Amino acid sequence: MSEDKPPFLIISTHDYRSSRKASMHFIAEELAKKGKTRFFSVGFSHLSRIIKDHRLPLWGRANRVETQNNIDAYLWQTFVHPVKLPKDRASILLSIYYYIYARLSPRIFKSWVKESKTIFIESSISLAFFGYVKKLNPDASVIYIASDSLRTNNEPRALQKILAKAATKFDRVKISSLLMASEFPRGTPLIFVPQGVKPSIKDPLPPSPYRPGVNLVSIGAMLFDRSFFEIAAKAFPEITFHVIGGGKYASLLSVPNIVVYPDKPYDETIAYIAHANAGIAPYNGQHVSPYLADTSLKLLQYGYYGIPAICPQTVCGKYTGRFGYISGDKESITSAIRQALACQKIPATSILTWEQIANRILDPAAYPDTHIDAKRV
Repeated sequence: MSEDKPPFLIISTHDYRSSRKASMHFIAEELAKKGKTRFFSVGFSHLSRIIKDHRLPLWGRANRVETQNNIDAYLWQTFVHPVKLPKDRASILLSIYYYIYARLSPRIFKSWVKESKTIFIESSISLAFFGYVKKLNPDASVIYIASDSLRTNNEPRALQKILAKAATKFDRVKISSLLMASEFPRGTPLIFVPQGVKPSIKDPLPPSPYRPGVNLVSIGAMLFDRSFFEIAAKAFPEITFHVIGGGKYASLLSVPNIVVYPDKPYDETIAYIAHANAGIAPYNGQHVSPYLADTSLKLLQYGYYGIPAICPQTVCGKYTGRFGYISGDKESITSAIRQALACQKIPATSILTWEQIANRILDPAAYPDTHIDAKRV
């Protein structure tokens, strides 16, 4: 790691120390090999208790710097923070609140921004900091990581307006699916960099955590559709469904053949994926967008380990080993499960490593496969 280079700064609604891992965690680890890396987590307050934020276990460790794996992490906790409101009529008020919220950020944030040469802003409330970041450090390279579509995640219209105005002003906008390109205005400096995996997670393969029998696993809480399990578990009482980190909706499941787990450290989930008969991506069909076929980490991880995946038809894409269903439809759900179990193993998918992904984001000119203008519809 080079300590003499200007630091990297990540602004995200994730926290580097949390057990639930997303792409920004793995990118941060690769950045830390290249220079000092700082991870500033936003959108956390007493309101987070109501919405059962996955960072709640870090409540007592907020508002101070902690260093883990050579990454400085800071979880900014306030009394309240901007949240989704039920009425778009509140959009103007929310826009004002975003503006104020960013400028109330602590002194450590201002110092980190001014000291950084490259700043990453991840989709969601982090966008509220774009204008302030540019004011504090106009010379910094600011990169937008479009982990998800704001529309798909039902983010407030105020945030969508911020992105619409800022998109062409970013130095780069990284998307993980070409299907996301149409959501950005012409002139946006888009680069295409797919999702990745940690290559070490296959070696050595951990032992199976399952009892004998058929075991299906679901990882994560994004767009979690509880009704899938209520239908599937009743239709297949002989199958055990393992739901890891499913969030507040998963906690309401109470069926004998469903085992609900809290968030687990990333490396611990590997055994559950690798030894499962199939993986489940129970996205809510009312909100799921086709681009998730390319960006869903759980689906890519299932493919990486060669296990078939059960998911809404919308996110099957052109990938082999995915068996689609229609949300809420018992017949299609049972059919998808039967097909996945009959498939057994599939050829493991080749995926970029996070090191390769970080390199492409930092220096896209060196990688022709990141260029998107010629591919954009």
